[in-house]
Amino acid sequence: LLMVAWLLEKVSKHFFVGTKKEIFYRGLLIALLFFGIFDHFGHKFSIPFPTIQEEYESDEDFVKSIEENVPPGAMIFQLPYVPFPESPPIYALKDYELFKGYLHSKQLYWSYGTQKGRDTALWQQTIATKQWPDFIESIALAGFKGLYIDRRGYADYGSSLVQKMAALLREEPLESRDGKLVFFNLEKYQRFLASRYST
Repeated sequence: LLMVAWLLEKVSKHFFVGTKKEIFYRGLLIALLFFGIFDHFGHKFSIPFPTIQEEYESDEDFVKSIEENVPPGAMIFQLPYVPFPESPPIYALKDYELFKGYLHSKQLYWSYGTQKGRDTALWQQTIATKQWPDFIESIALAGFKGLYIDRRGYADYGSSLVQKMAALLREEPLESRDGKLVFFNLEKYQRFLASRYST
């Protein structure tokens, strides 16, 4: 871009001398600027903004309800496990979508965002591949107070996973208004594990 600007500056000094030519040259630059903006963002102008606002508000309300159901400073484990940074989409779940919990939250800690290659990221990746009973017990014993599931990261929209977790935890989850996100409170299950392992 600097090279293009430098070339345009050189061209303007030789070929666009005089008031009318300068006006034409400036108009050409403005047209070029708008063409570049449209070329880069044109496809995004067609996104229905009311839909984006509805999704934003749904996410915000959902995270607020999570905060009302767990103590301040609680750790929340997020599924599916998505490497960070830069990961290809998982079914309909795009990269960085799991940051929504963090962005809307004021007092919770979220599992997503641990950098690739670090011990915590490797632990999360390993835990997420376990059989579901072992997985839920592992994260509960590790201190996670809740399980956040983005349905878009699963082929069946998370239906089988949500059913299995509801059966394992013996409780119905919180669900976002738009149905994309699900949350299970693990505190009751943690108390059950504490009583089981303390005897």
